[in-house]
Amino acid sequence: MMVMDNNYTKHSYPKEKTVHCFFEEAAQKHPNRIAIEFGNDSITYRELNDSANMLAAVLQKSNVTIGDIVVVSIERSINMMIAILAILKSGAAYLPISINIPEKRKRYYIETAKAKLILSERDDNTLFNISNINIQKTPKKGVSLQNPQVPSDALAYVIFTSGSTGNPKGVMIKHHSVVNRLLWMKEQYGLCEEDIFLQKTPYSFDVSVWEIFLWFFCGAKLCLLKPGHEGNAETLINTIHSHGVTACHFVPSVMSAFLEFLSHRGGLERIACLKNVFSSGEALKYDLIIKFNNMLTKENKTNLHNLYGPTEATVDVTFFDCTGYSSEDRIVPIGKPIWNTKIYVLDENGEECIDGEKGELYISGDNVAMGYINNSELTEKSFVPDPFCVGTMMYKTGDLGRWNNGNIEFFGRADNQVKIHGIRIELEEIENHIVGYEPITQAIVVAIGDDEKSLIAYYSGESAANTAPLIDYLSEKLPAPMIPVEFIFVEEFPLNQNGKVDRKKVGLLYREKSATDCESNEVMMVIKEVVEREINENDSFLRSDIDSITFIKIVVALEVAFDFEFDDSMLLITNFPTVQSMVNYVESKKS
Repeated sequence: MMVMDNNYTKHSYPKEKTVHCFFEEAAQKHPNRIAIEFGNDSITYRELNDSANMLAAVLQKSNVTIGDIVVVSIERSINMMIAILAILKSGAAYLPISINIPEKRKRYYIETAKAKLILSERDDNTLFNISNINIQKTPKKGVSLQNPQVPSDALAYVIFTSGSTGNPKGVMIKHHSVVNRLLWMKEQYGLCEEDIFLQKTPYSFDVSVWEIFLWFFCGAKLCLLKPGHEGNAETLINTIHSHGVTACHFVPSVMSAFLEFLSHRGGLERIACLKNVFSSGEALKYDLIIKFNNMLTKENKTNLHNLYGPTEATVDVTFFDCTGYSSEDRIVPIGKPIWNTKIYVLDENGEECIDGEKGELYISGDNVAMGYINNSELTEKSFVPDPFCVGTMMYKTGDLGRWNNGNIEFFGRADNQVKIHGIRIELEEIENHIVGYEPITQAIVVAIGDDEKSLIAYYSGESAANTAPLIDYLSEKLPAPMIPVEFIFVEEFPLNQNGKVDRKKVGLLYREKSATDCESNEVMMVIKEVVEREINENDSFLRSDIDSITFIKIVVALEVAFDFEFDDSMLLITNFPTVQSMVNYVESKKS
């Protein structure tokens, strides 16, 4: 069967080279150039390369070799970058694990990946029964400064994502896939030595991959955002301004909050250096494009680019330039495939859909992952033979879309996966854990609110469960963004015509409940209007699912409603342990 001309994206690139080979070449060419800035600290290309080589030698003396998995558990910093480069140089693949996720989940990642050891800034990690190296205490003398040799078909990284079966799955990506993705991006957008990239995405999410590596493919500079300040709009503006950042990434929901802050507080002139903004992780809405173009493009000539791709296909596989974009139907395309990539839209029978017909998106080409680490059963379900290119595999995305006039348009999911501020969440994984708690026998989790930003759990069983111990139980198994903010007991679930639980009707149950609630306190009324649901004044922000992104929107709404400005020192969500503490702060500013 013939496939669309738009799918012929074959492009030559040095497939034999590893990711870190490009860094070593840049270090040889620009040894004294500043490579990374982190606050007031910086490191040159030569210093970074020497540090990474020394640590790589330590890893190799610890019997780390090609094909091994090494955990990196270090907050965003220059040391984090040294650790990642050292792991690649040693021939191993890096497995990023946030220090903030539950210990049981960390153990699951490590045991599933069969990791060899951990790089951290701590003295021990005995909980996981594998060796730990504190990189702050590694020897600086008597180790090799030579660039190690690593084959390009080696594994580069493993990143775990939420899994519908109840457990996360570790996606395996090889060096050549990363090289293809990054060289395409460099050439497509004319990125060069003069650019300064911002690294602000937590490294346990795949968007971080191009933030962490692309800068040295260009011989450019990387700026690291202070950890924990991803949602602090003022810090973000100041960082872009003070370091002259020219390229960065925003998840659409984060961009929306950032633009609201800019529109309210001002500061466009402070980010005039920003030339390219890349957006992915969620569907980019038409209204947000118009707002971006009216603000940043019109005033600063900043370009906006929409990217699409799952973790299983090396970050992104399609692109669409949004600068000056307008459309009567208000649909935002995800665009065309990148280098050496094919996107198929297939029907239920595996036949290719005609132009304009909706189907499921399949991805084939050099960006497709090796599969899920040590999970052959799930790999075989998701990675299937490409019927249009004998001998290659394609990834079954579960996303719905269509070709329309040369571009692909995205229409959501065929299953129950959701994105909350760019975090990929399989609702079934949460439901499986809830059902594991007695006396619950059935659970349905729904995403509610604007852009589906909050999770609500409905459950049934012999009786209603005590919420506090249920949350404690889930906190041992799931990261905070995956724990529902409310648990509602129901006698029975609404069913559809096939006798299955009707998820849409379950979601409507909550909206009907919320419409009848009210609150007399003016400050609470504003907060609830932003979060679009009921919250308790005595809850922590974490338990109320008010993350740093929603926090920005609350700040703007409160400043507009009560005509005051939060002190700059109070623009972090961590300053408010409970919702009531924010109410008290606003009341004091009002008076």
